[in-house]
Formats: sequence, structure tokens, C-alpha cells
Amino acid sequence: MSYEPISLQRIFNLAWQAFIVERRPPGRGPEGCQYRTANGNRCAVGLALNDEQLDAVDDNSPLGRLVETHPEWFDHSVLALGNMATSFQYRLHDRLTLDYLTPNGNVEYIWRCSAKEMERTYREAAYVYGLTIPQPPVTQSIAGYVGYVPEHCVALSPNLA
Repeated sequence: MSYEPISLQRIFNLAWQAFIVERRPPGRGPEGCQYRTANGNRCAVGLALNDEQLDAVDDNSPLGRLVETHPEWFDHSVLALGNMATSFQYRLHDRLTLDYLTPNGNVEYIWRCSAKEMERTYREAAYVYGLTIPQPPVTQSIAGYVGYVPEHCVALSPNLA
């Protein structure tokens, strides 16, 4: 089956939408970050892979190894990074997650930083990798996204929260 090659920009856009805008939970399990977890959560790169691709890979392998074993899945922007593609994956997802032991003894996989810190990290990644920040649709403001109200909006208008 043929696929549209996955670019760094596509990975970034999907991760921005899922993690910055929608604040979805990370793709992390007992063995660390995963492309797709048992409950369906995905990491930044996992968001760009379809189910057939995900079924063909080890969920814990770094992006650099995935690029080596399946170069046909990626475009030049990812291929040019080679094994260094793992740094991109780490920056957008892996280093931002945390295992949290709840009081009842369960482990939850959460973001280790605030939405504001995550957005700053993503903006830095966009700068480093020469990517553009996705813009919200013209008809919808950022404050209109479910679960996302910029901190300065809350301070100015408490009824937005």
C-alpha cells in the first residue's frame, strides 16, 4: 500500500493540535513512551502513523530507528535527520511526559509541565526545525477550543473558564 510521506511539519501539526490545542493525554505506557498505547493514546509521531503502520512497528522504538527501517514512510525533511529524528520526537513528546503514582496506587501518564510551558517548548521546536506554527481556523478563536483558555483570558474574563 502506498502512503503520503510523513513530514516533520505534519508530525508537528498533528502534535500541536492534539497536545497544545486539545490537551490530549500523552502516548505513554508502562514501558515508556509509545506510538500507540493499549488505550489508544498516541505520541507525537504515532499521531502521523496510520493503523497499518502502527501494527508493523515496535511501539517503543525511537523515531530514528523507525526512519532506518521504514524510510518509504517519510519525506526528505525526516529522512535528512536520520537517527537525529529521535531528538525531534523527544522534544515534542518524550521529555514532556511523566509517570505519576496516584494515592490509590495506580500509575497515570501525564504531562510534566503546564500548557503554557508546552506551547513554549513547541514554539522553540518550530524555530529549531524551521517549522511553522499551525494557526486556528479563521472562524474560531483559540479560546473557543474545548479545554484551552489562555491564562491571560482567565485573568481578564473569569467567565471564560
